[in-house]
Amino acid sequence: MALRPAPLGLVEARHVRWCVGLVDRLERSVRARLIPRLPDIYPQPDEERADSRSRLDDLAVLMTETSALRLIWSERIASDAEIREACERAGREVSAHNLREAERMLQAAQIAVPLERALAADTDAVRALVADWTADHTALISRGETFQGRPTVPLGEQVIDEIGQTVDRGFRRGLRHEEVARQINERLGVARSRAALIGRDQTNKLNGRLFQQRFQRAGVQRYIWRTSLDERVRETHAQQEGQEYRW
Repeated sequence: MALRPAPLGLVEARHVRWCVGLVDRLERSVRARLIPRLPDIYPQPDEERADSRSRLDDLAVLMTETSALRLIWSERIASDAEIREACERAGREVSAHNLREAERMLQAAQIAVPLERALAADTDAVRALVADWTADHTALISRGETFQGRPTVPLGEQVIDEIGQTVDRGFRRGLRHEEVARQINERLGVARSRAALIGRDQTNKLNGRLFQQRFQRAGVQRYIWRTSLDERVRETHAQQEGQEYRW
């Protein structure tokens, strides 16, 4: 008997909104601290400065502001405690959703196994699985950790680095402030997409791992690959839609 795991739906959407919201909060700081300073730094034809400061002085100030964004990110936007709390909450919601769906599918398939044994919500194995997932997920957003044994570039660190590079590169190339602002906004847009991918990918990974554990406890050794059948699905994954696999 092969079962077709159900999608996460609202659970996934809620967590994705939280991940993207981190970048939205960072964007507000960027617009408050960096964007208004750009006209003072980048070349403005037919304009004269009203003071004696050099553009290099202003660039140094702006780069200092860019560095300050790291502190804002780690202390006000995405502190380690806040990230872990949000990931733990998502883990509990995914596990609860998964438990309901697994029970429904096993009952519909008339799997002959005591459901309380196969679907125990608080087994040591489930708790350990969710705890490991929480640690990995936190590492993708937080600072100075690893993901599955590999060093990571946390979400905030990556976009702040890219903004700093954009500021410096724009100055060296003599770009106008409008173009630098456009490139900064582009970097923020990429970070927003990456945050959505992290939220979506991680919730689905946990959902799949929980299905595997619970179904195997019930004696189900095969599953049917299922995707959301939309533009977000990788081509290699779309090709597997409807095919049957062993865990």
